[in-house]
Amino acid sequence: MKLRPSGFSQFGTLQISAFTPVRSGLLACGVLGGLILAVFGRSCQYALLEFDSARYILEDHATHTVAWENVWHIFRTYYFINYNPLHRLSNMLDYALWGPDPAGFRSTNFLLHWIAATFVFLFIRDLTKRLSLAWLTALVFALHPSRVESVVWLAQRKDVLSAAFGFICLWSYLKVWKQPETAPVLEFQDLSLITPSTETVSVRQFNLIWYLSCVFLYWCALASKAQWVPLVMIFLAVDWYIRPGFSLKQIGTYLPFVLLSVLFAWYAIDSQLIVGKKGAGVVVAWWEHIAIPLDAIGFYTVHTFWPVHLCPRYPEIPPDPLLVTTGVLVLLIFSFGSLKKWKGRRMTAFGCAWFLSFLAPMLNLVPGSLVPADRYLYVSIIGLMLPLGWVLTEWRLQRWIGPALFVMGMMVVGTWKYVPVWATDYSVWRTVVAYNPNNPIGLASLVVEQTKLRMFDEAQKTFQLGLSQPRHMAPLYAAGAKLAQATGQDEGAVFRAGLERYPHSADLKGLYGQFWLRKGDLFQAEHWLEESYATLHTQDVAVDLARTKLRQKLPDQGVVFIFQSLQSDPFAASSWLLMGDLQMQLNHSTEARQAYEVSAKLNENLALPCIRLGLLNARLENWEMAEVWLQEARRRAGGHQLGKGELELFASVLARQGKLFFAQVIQAEARQSGVGT
Repeated sequence: MKLRPSGFSQFGTLQISAFTPVRSGLLACGVLGGLILAVFGRSCQYALLEFDSARYILEDHATHTVAWENVWHIFRTYYFINYNPLHRLSNMLDYALWGPDPAGFRSTNFLLHWIAATFVFLFIRDLTKRLSLAWLTALVFALHPSRVESVVWLAQRKDVLSAAFGFICLWSYLKVWKQPETAPVLEFQDLSLITPSTETVSVRQFNLIWYLSCVFLYWCALASKAQWVPLVMIFLAVDWYIRPGFSLKQIGTYLPFVLLSVLFAWYAIDSQLIVGKKGAGVVVAWWEHIAIPLDAIGFYTVHTFWPVHLCPRYPEIPPDPLLVTTGVLVLLIFSFGSLKKWKGRRMTAFGCAWFLSFLAPMLNLVPGSLVPADRYLYVSIIGLMLPLGWVLTEWRLQRWIGPALFVMGMMVVGTWKYVPVWATDYSVWRTVVAYNPNNPIGLASLVVEQTKLRMFDEAQKTFQLGLSQPRHMAPLYAAGAKLAQATGQDEGAVFRAGLERYPHSADLKGLYGQFWLRKGDLFQAEHWLEESYATLHTQDVAVDLARTKLRQKLPDQGVVFIFQSLQSDPFAASSWLLMGDLQMQLNHSTEARQAYEVSAKLNENLALPCIRLGLLNARLENWEMAEVWLQEARRRAGGHQLGKGELELFASVLARQGKLFFAQVIQAEARQSGVGT
């Protein structure tokens, strides 16, 4: 029996009008948006975490001013061992709108997550023609507890941004090969399954506009996060799912996607190799090449179906036999479901391809990526939900709607309880240590946060717990030194104790050298920093050595170290500032001016290079340029008053220019100011 578009019968066949997809999409958009705001909205009041978030927002000075020069700089540079230019551009727009207020950045994260969840619904609905499967997948994607890391943690803006572009791209890809204008009549056999009537015409037309839009959106997803490189494999899986067999024309359409995938895969690997941190020193035995992928598959499967005891940072531990066994079982289930002749064969194979493709960074295919994280489940979870949801939608709705609502409710409660973990750095690291008390990075970071909160007794206990661990971690001694300094004890004793225990630790030698540099003992600082640099050749140690040579009045040696530092990071404004100071000691005015100008250009919030340029031009009696740079230094200082020495210099420059009234004003301000910097 067929009903009119305005009528319903109890699970009978229902003919729907052409407006039903629009109404279902709008309903999904509204429901998902309301639930996301209700679950994640309270995180807007949380502070900005130093746990990587500050590095992306406060320390990335290229995103603080909307200018073509900064945009060009973002597109041609790596940042924080990644090439994600659109991620940084989105931070630039947010900074222009909200300043450093984290509430504005999190609001944008909510919006992007909402867009991604909505297009998950649209993509699954149009791909499978199953409304209930689309609802189930979209709700799990939007509200699963593993979403918290990607949505609330501002450092992972790249996850929600790339997902928004990626799922719009997937939905657009379904429109590339479209049905003719005389579309078939759609019918409901039940509330979850839509099947085309016998009027269907199988001829499909290629749509160039949708194709070009899809290519552009794919580039946007890759420029937001390289995790979307496997999306080209999903395109193949989509074509295999809805139209088996490929023509030469269809195969040719994959070429732009393949080229973009190769390009951004190279960017991802190259950015990590340049920095030299990822993958450095990672030695994997032959059996671990098998065990690590299986462990990762088991880990993420367990965290999908039992999302309890989630952690902001999981420890680096060897493969767990139980998780390896779980990974083997998951692959066996996927293989059986994909090879057995049954209705869900194609969906099972499609889910398997999705899950394994987006987990590629954790399957030991990328050097050094052996630490699990919930953010890797952000997109790959759909691969597990599709086969499960397909099986559930084969049953009558009454059989599973009750249990599904109960499980969904428990999932939302788990997400609601996990959100406050990301409220402060202290709550983050306390959760990390509670998850694994043997995590050395967690223990060191918790000591630092407890020291900031003046919880000295707790910090001392945490520090002693860290010392009892068999694994050495230099940041623990750095945290212990901060604790000793805050409590009035000898922080140098902490480093000496560490060096007695680990006499060959280059990291500890570098930290000890920095300690002596702060104390002003240049001989000890030079000794320990050079010993550290002989092993590590890190940028930080090179900068400290250059600073030591500057204070020793050995600028020719300092220039060597600062050149080596700039080879690692040519966009460090502080390094160019130090280069200018070294060139000034060498009486190389032209080179010093160039270095100061580069420093001032790289960091438009830094006043020191402008002060140096004002002083340099005053020495050269270029009073007009001296005034320009000191005015710029005054502007950059903002509400922070310049030092007495800088203000007196500014007053003298104005007097030389004949601006006596303004010189007197600045001189009066200098008398009220403190000592110059």
